[in-house]
Amino acid sequence: MRHNLTRIFVTCCMALALLSLPDVASRLNAAEWPQFRGPRRDNISSDKGLLQEWPEGGPKLLWSSDRIGFGWGSTAVSGDRIYTVGVVGSAETVTSLDMDGQVKWQQKLEPPSPGGGYKGSRSTATVDGDFLYVLTSQGGLYCLETEDGAIGWKKNILSEYRAPQIRHSLAESVMIDGDRLICSPGGQAAMVALNKKTGEQIWAAPKIENNTSYTSALLVEHGGLRQIVNVSGNHIFGVNADDGRLLWKYEHKTPFEIHCNTPIHDDGIIYIVRGYKLGGVALKMQVDAEKGEVGIQRLWQSKTPDDSMGGTLMINGRIYGTGHQIRGLYCLDFKTGETVFERKEFTTAAITWADGRLYVQQYDGDIKLVDPSDGAVKGKFHQRNRRKELWAYPVVVGGRLYIRNESRLSVYDVRAAEEE
Repeated sequence: MRHNLTRIFVTCCMALALLSLPDVASRLNAAEWPQFRGPRRDNISSDKGLLQEWPEGGPKLLWSSDRIGFGWGSTAVSGDRIYTVGVVGSAETVTSLDMDGQVKWQQKLEPPSPGGGYKGSRSTATVDGDFLYVLTSQGGLYCLETEDGAIGWKKNILSEYRAPQIRHSLAESVMIDGDRLICSPGGQAAMVALNKKTGEQIWAAPKIENNTSYTSALLVEHGGLRQIVNVSGNHIFGVNADDGRLLWKYEHKTPFEIHCNTPIHDDGIIYIVRGYKLGGVALKMQVDAEKGEVGIQRLWQSKTPDDSMGGTLMINGRIYGTGHQIRGLYCLDFKTGETVFERKEFTTAAITWADGRLYVQQYDGDIKLVDPSDGAVKGKFHQRNRRKELWAYPVVVGGRLYIRNESRLSVYDVRAAEEE
């Protein structure tokens, strides 16, 4: 009897201890950033309770890993695992790490493309349940198991759709829409939907031009119609998400057919930015869901920001982005394109939003916490890199800031201190 009472007492104490632990573990396990630019592909984090100012030298470094290989792709976080892609040895390689930075597995895929002078991985892994999907710089599309990295299926989208390799090699991060995997090979198909379990084609959108771009697609739902928007070598375009029918296209050129920025959408307005002092354009959609038709009208355009590949984000009716050849951090009114403010002291950067702050990661290695109301800096730190090209987008999820810097992944604690 005494033994049973002791066992019950110990069990209850253990349960109470687990319940009283800080919610860090549960927050991390619930945190999801399963693909490029986050759950909605808008680079906006749902995290709360974060630092509103950083201490001198930046937030606390939790850990760094130098085992991920060289590359510019960002980080995916799902459950208690972190996934990233880099060139390890002679192959583009997927690495899975736990929340303490320990490597759980690595899976080699194939040799990287020379990349027009930029030899390294580009895309971000896309996690969907028990599988993740990666497109290599050479066009290899892989389905892997999240548990151990085993390859479920693979194919090459360039060879299958007779598409040319582009100037700096493929950089798209593929998208999952229900049971379909979406990617944009170019060549014979501007965009395709594949069965995510087998890789077999479900539909193919018609050819627009030979070359694809470096952008990643966005699912847009407006006016009762689901469409997927992306960019080819010289056009923004939208296809019907259910059957791949081309709904519209809009000429959008740059030198060398270089487009790297995912479009953003709100309330029937598509906005996309480009570099080379060309800036962005906002397009208004007129949707007839019964006929399955979409009309496109240019709403406004602006030469700033002219970010070449750091992306823009839109929140609270404002666009935020930085310059490529026109230096600065810019804030625009989303509906009119009018400049709200500009801060010339910023250089080209990738930007993420979390808990009322902008996380501005400049290509030169300066990482800044910024007040979105006026662009004031609320803390910063610096990461050195060899090439001065800190291109991977920052990720803020589960109270952590993930910075991918060439061959190193660094993770910082950005949670605010809990009030006693």
